[in-house]
Amino acid sequence: MKRALPTIVIVAGAAISMARAADSFPNAQAEGWSSEAFAEKASAALKSLAAQIVAGEEITSDATCSALRPSTGFNTLRPATPPFVVRRWDRNTARKEGLTTLAPALGNLRSAFGADGPARAEFKLFGVAGNTTRQYFSASGPSADGLLEIEATWNIKWNAEGTVIEEVWLEAHEETLATKRKSPLFTDVTDAVLPRDPEIRRQYLHGTDYWRQRIEVFNRMFKFAYCGLAIGDADGDGLDDLFSCQNGGLPNRLFLQNKDGTLRDATARSGLGILDATQGALFLDLDNDGDQDLVATTPSAVVFYENTGGAKFVARLRSRVAENGYSLAAIDYDGNGFLDIYVCRYQADKKKGAQLAVPVPYFNANNGGANYLIRNRGPGEGVWLKLDDATAEAGLDAKNSRFSFAAVWDDLDSDGDFDLYVANDFGRNVCYLNGLVPDGVARFREVAMASGLKDGGFGMSVTTADFNRDGRRDLYVGNMFSAAGNRVTRQSKFRPGDDDDLKAEFQRMARGNSLYLGRKDGLGFDDISVASGTTMGRWSWSSIAADINNDGWEDLLVANGYVTGPQPDDL
Repeated sequence: MKRALPTIVIVAGAAISMARAADSFPNAQAEGWSSEAFAEKASAALKSLAAQIVAGEEITSDATCSALRPSTGFNTLRPATPPFVVRRWDRNTARKEGLTTLAPALGNLRSAFGADGPARAEFKLFGVAGNTTRQYFSASGPSADGLLEIEATWNIKWNAEGTVIEEVWLEAHEETLATKRKSPLFTDVTDAVLPRDPEIRRQYLHGTDYWRQRIEVFNRMFKFAYCGLAIGDADGDGLDDLFSCQNGGLPNRLFLQNKDGTLRDATARSGLGILDATQGALFLDLDNDGDQDLVATTPSAVVFYENTGGAKFVARLRSRVAENGYSLAAIDYDGNGFLDIYVCRYQADKKKGAQLAVPVPYFNANNGGANYLIRNRGPGEGVWLKLDDATAEAGLDAKNSRFSFAAVWDDLDSDGDFDLYVANDFGRNVCYLNGLVPDGVARFREVAMASGLKDGGFGMSVTTADFNRDGRRDLYVGNMFSAAGNRVTRQSKFRPGDDDDLKAEFQRMARGNSLYLGRKDGLGFDDISVASGTTMGRWSWSSIAADINNDGWEDLLVANGYVTGPQPDDL
């Protein structure tokens, strides 16, 4: 039987956590965190230095410095297919260069961007040991050969106050050149494609704070607004359309695509403009009649809409099995020809412990909302579809209450059936392998730890691909990189009574994203996150694999950002 394609929509989310709480000490010195007080001063000095680099101001520092843009030791990463050429520095093969001082080293670095220097430069300090810090340096802008981006790691020794640089040593350096390009590969066309209707623009141009002051609380307008979207051909014209989920009290909207790529609002006639808070949605053919139906999560139920033709939808079923759903992932897991739905949930129902304020423990919580597998048995007598809860029967009730944000179906063990991986915010992520028992019913077993997929980060998203083209499926998980979390969890003051293994759990939570390669022998996965340079996705939410330059290799795109108070540009 032809295998159905895995379908997933990822809903961005957040939660209060150790790493996030560490991002701000109202008075680090008073709290006894001298390392954070030092980091604050050093970060302020680095911010000024970045501004000087961009402005081309004279830098008079005589700090001892290694070359900040080496002249040798570069390896061009494969594939080096235009428009991108990526060069990574290898200190082991580089010719030894003499020491210099900071001013000429920065001058040489800046010259890579021509006379005008980089258009952007910034530092992110993520490590403190005594009066030495580790920080990422990033710069980008036009060069003589195209658009250039530099990503590096510097070790800096400071004076005792953390205000004056004394030494700088290059730890890692990578350059990406978009050859012969004067503009970025992608352009924001949101304004150009959205309908011109002022009411639609008003709805989307105002943030959650604005609407929370104008919409009654009982509409369940959640302050963080974890609202996803779905892409599919709603009207059957061969063009992908957009369903936009909205917060409580605002109408969900269906936008149909015109032939010129612009969108028109079809919400009123579609029947999809409900005011319920909607977290996630999927377009998919639930009844096998050849058009795209829709399933959406709301606080009270998962709602199933039948597409009756021409992008007109009728709400047929409300499954109260999975209240407060977040994201959805669909597949025909049991091979009966109808797509089934896996529902990720975050908070537990009130009757099941939602009054417990925090996940316990952070790195291995199991007190969140239980996820559900909704089995689709197809049309039945007198009903559009027969749906039932198959979670326990399928073996998906193990380790199933871990504040889940996203899931993906794929054949992770190359045995011809679909397995399931779930990204969890506070509990370790889980991996369920699919296997048939004698009665022919699919049964899953949880194998994350045994397969080398231990991931205790703040799981926000997951995507699969064959990144190294060896015929095995690989996994990328969007977590959260926290500079403050990396600093704090490595200080002696952090949880002094705990053993190193427990501290390592917290350090892992702040490390960032994860990349796992499927082993050729089919017996699990290897964590190559650090070696591949894919951990630092900043405060990551959604992630997806896509071949953005059409060279036959799957690339990674990661959505990131978070409200950071006094640092609004820290995205």
